[in-house]
Amino acid sequence: MMKERNFDVTVFAQPGSELISRTRKAGISSFGIKVTNMSFLNPLKVMRLARIFRKLHTQVIILNLPSDVKFAGIAARLAGVKKIIYRRGSPVPVRNSMMNRFLFRHVLTHIIANSDQIKRNILQNNPKLVNNQKITIIYNGIDRSLPMPDHALQELTTHTHGVIIGTAGRLSQEKGQEWLINMAADLKEKGLDFTLLIAGEGPIKDTLEQKCKDLDLTDYIHFGGFIAEMDKFYSIINLFVLTSAWEGCSNVILEAMHQGLPVVAFNNSSIPEMVQNNVNGYLVRNEDGKELVEKVEILIRDPHLRVKLGEAGKQIVSEKYNLNNSYDQLTALIQNK
Repeated sequence: MMKERNFDVTVFAQPGSELISRTRKAGISSFGIKVTNMSFLNPLKVMRLARIFRKLHTQVIILNLPSDVKFAGIAARLAGVKKIIYRRGSPVPVRNSMMNRFLFRHVLTHIIANSDQIKRNILQNNPKLVNNQKITIIYNGIDRSLPMPDHALQELTTHTHGVIIGTAGRLSQEKGQEWLINMAADLKEKGLDFTLLIAGEGPIKDTLEQKCKDLDLTDYIHFGGFIAEMDKFYSIINLFVLTSAWEGCSNVILEAMHQGLPVVAFNNSSIPEMVQNNVNGYLVRNEDGKELVEKVEILIRDPHLRVKLGEAGKQIVSEKYNLNNSYDQLTALIQNK
């Protein structure tokens, strides 16, 4: 987007990473540089990066990780970069440490939060960590021009039956997929015809698969692993469920809404900013397995309600999470003096 709007763009990323590969394919200048949480302690490396910034006449830098803020943020400050922007999407509150107070007050010039809740989390442990005026909320955007798929993912749909429930995310404890397996067991006991498709990889995959076998759910739950073309995944499911313990501005929820799917999710962190209860889905009390089953059952039994809530979700994405709007806000932040 920046390149299309005539900005001179350079991307810094881990050597050999997917980001480096994609930027080079797009004809965007890039540098491979290894960054760890301790990189800021290497003064020679910091000064080397500062010299690169000066050579490129860098005026604005956007940082995405705390390790980048400590390392590249300090280098940018030494190089005289005018705007040092930290884009934060993590729902974890910022620690009130001496280092963070220094970085937020004396290194960063602007902060982007991708939800109201993320902004609150930044200031949660210290309301005076940074001037409130330095924080701008820019939601994640969804590209409405993405083509709808012509066909579904064959390997996932071979054995599906009934209403297809989908979820996507890293298979890890904080994503709460065990709630989904327990939900499936209860739905099966009620005699409902459904299939649960789980997209993603992660450290607890074997544990989850074993639990499915123990509960005799292998005909009802299928693990899709990593799926590159997620638009096709959304096209074959009827509703989307997310049981994360916390989320930032969740891309998977926005993508599901964009594809016209009703969403059922736990009511925590930034999720209520995307899922409006009884409008485009259901917000379930956090870690309330019984209510989760109740809401999903309603949507399994009522296809017309699924369509109604799904259409409302598409409208919300169009109005609030439009990618071009997000780009316009980012451009304005960069250009404003």
